Amino acid sequence: MICVADALRQYFRSSDVLARIGGDEFLLLAESKELAALNANCHNVDQALQQHFSAHPQIHTGVSFGVLPIHDIYLPLEHWIHLADEKMYRHKSSRFTG
Repeated sequence: MICVADALRQYFRSSDVLARIGGDEFLLLAESKELAALNANCHNVDQALQQHFSAHPQIHTGVSFGVLPIHDIYLPLEHWIHLADEKMYRHKSSRFTG
């Protein structure tokens, strides 16, 4: 968990809100119009974890992200969490099937 926290800290800003919502699932609230940059940071976190654990092949790691822009701030937070959660599970599924 410390390694994950270090990787997240390295690639996200202190102004971003990051919460662990269960197991290997994290919620990130980041004010940004740069969706590509957020996706790149997520990829960098995954790469950092793979590199860190490459010396320990018995430990299987990986992170999945559901990154999406919030267009309507008046919709409830639960709406956006649900959409991000669906996107994260699609990403997680694609890591194992393709």
